[in-house]
Amino acid sequence: MYYSEKPVDKTGEDLYNKSTPIEKTGSGTKQSEIKGDFETAIDDFYSMNPTDVKKYANGTIVGKLPDGRTINVRPNSTYDEGKPTIEISKPNSKKPDVKFRYTPE
Repeated sequence: MYYSEKPVDKTGEDLYNKSTPIEKTGSGTKQSEIKGDFETAIDDFYSMNPTDVKKYANGTIVGKLPDGRTINVRPNSTYDEGKPTIEISKPNSKKPDVKFRYTPE
């Protein structure tokens, strides 16, 4: 599915279960790798049923998860070879708790 906006009610735990852990960032953010591309990342984003979704001109999409955390998906990472990335952050946190990097299959 590409750009599916049909909720599936996945959780961050579901994403973690299909990922491979990689090194934490220098600030301690957990990182994991998922096989796929930006289309896969967008499908994973919408499968978590975010609300208050905002889309930006640079391709970033931001929303709120049912538990109050913020989720965003962006087409590329600044620091990791331009890989599409999902970040999940606690409410009122400027630092993500977890990052999911998408790599080609």
